[in-house]
Amino acid sequence: MRVQPTDKFLTESRLFVGVLAPVDCHQNAIDRLGSALSREIGEIETHWEAEKGWIAPESYMREMGEDLSTVVFVFDGLWQPLNLAYVKKKTIRIESSFSGSGLRRFNINPGMIDKASMRLASHKPSPLRYSLTKDVWVEEQMRRGASNKLEPLPNIFQEYVMGSRLERLLDLSETVTEQEQKVYGFGKRSVEAGIGSIVRRNV
Repeated sequence: MRVQPTDKFLTESRLFVGVLAPVDCHQNAIDRLGSALSREIGEIETHWEAEKGWIAPESYMREMGEDLSTVVFVFDGLWQPLNLAYVKKKTIRIESSFSGSGLRRFNINPGMIDKASMRLASHKPSPLRYSLTKDVWVEEQMRRGASNKLEPLPNIFQEYVMGSRLERLLDLSETVTEQEQKVYGFGKRSVEAGIGSIVRRNV
């Protein structure tokens, strides 16, 4: 079930997922993944084509092969920060639905970006991560610097700065404006029920 409406608002951000997949992954599989993300999480505004030619972490290569690429799906509207925990749990289930023989076909990393920061969700704790919920942690990847624009932190994942990715992310952060947009968020009851919602308001 997709997210549902609420009248409780925090600082809204743009939501995206970075998808790690084998370079030879058939486009039909990517399309089916996009359909699953749209069905389970929300409407997809756009996706950025695969970036190749980077060195993935060794643990990913052991599981998915050495020749890997990344695709990014960007969701419609603005999202409340706490949605990131909900989305991370959803993406874990989506990963499992595409897995075979105990191995993942896709590694899906949800993140949020606004004019102040970019951060990614993880189900693993780390000294660089803060707890969003009891089982989801967040790691900041970019932060607004002296230039008043987002600047990559030393720990940023390389798939988000290669090719045109960094420029696209910076452009995406600038779409968090004061215009009327769809805003996705959780109210208390919807959080307890495990669902969310869509509302419209001037932000």
